[in-house]
Amino acid sequence: MTTALMHGGIYVFVFAAVVVLLASLLVKLFARALPYSRGLLISLIAVGLSTLPLAIYYWAKSAVGIPQAADTVAVIAWMSLAGALISKQARKHGVEKAGFLGLGAKVMFCIIALTWIATAIGYVVCR
Repeated sequence: MTTALMHGGIYVFVFAAVVVLLASLLVKLFARALPYSRGLLISLIAVGLSTLPLAIYYWAKSAVGIPQAADTVAVIAWMSLAGALISKQARKHGVEKAGFLGLGAKVMFCIIALTWIATAIGYVVCR
C-alpha cells in the first residue's frame, strides 16, 4: 500500500507540474499585460491549492473503494476550482474579466482542448 501511495503521489506531482506550466503559458497568452513570472505564480497557487483536494480524493478512493464513475466528477470539480482560483488570483494582480468568460475559464477550456488534441494525436500515432 505504501508503494501505491508513493506512486500516486508522484503521479499527482507530475500532473500538477505539467498543468502549472500549461496554465502559466495560457495565462500569459490571455493576459498579456502580466509578466510571465506573475502568470506562473497565479498558476502555481491556483493549481497547487486545487490539486490538494484531488490528491485527497484519490487517496480516499483507494482506501474506501469509491467507484471509478466518480472520477469524472472529481476532475470536473478540480478544473472548476482551479479556474475559479486563477480568476481570483488574476483579479488581485489587476486583470479584469473581459467578455463572457473569465481568465480561469479560458485557461481551463484551453487545457481541455489541448488534452483532446494530444489524445487524438496519440491515438493516431499508436494505432
